[in-house]
Amino acid sequence: MRVIIFWAILFLIALYAFRRGEKPERIMACTMVSMILADLSLHLVTTNTDTIINMAHLILDTLMWVIFVGLALKANRLWTLMVAALQTVTLCSHIARIFSIDINAQAYGIMQVAAAYPMLLILAIGTWRHQQRQMQMGNDPSWSV
Repeated sequence: MRVIIFWAILFLIALYAFRRGEKPERIMACTMVSMILADLSLHLVTTNTDTIINMAHLILDTLMWVIFVGLALKANRLWTLMVAALQTVTLCSHIARIFSIDINAQAYGIMQVAAAYPMLLILAIGTWRHQQRQMQMGNDPSWSV
């Protein structure tokens, strides 16, 4: 049930970002939705929850991290740095697992998913703040020079 609630929140916030945001908000929303769909596809294709899934999660999370850090470096938005930092925590869960096989499985699972809800909240607030700046100033540049 919590997965369905997460998907609903994700798609509502992504829709909001696409309708009210500019390129940084749209790129972030598109990346989040794409990665969730890739993860869902992965779980439909395989039932091996240890090695294949965890390696695939490492690849997906690394790709997300690269996109988020790249966006944070280029976008004229503070919130993108926060999302990139949260994704770094997620990526660190995989690194911790690689170097410490005896890491508690529950701790590993929590580190993998704990940042997802704050990321969505930050995207929603970032999109809302973008709207506010546009209304106040008439212009809110998406990219830093």
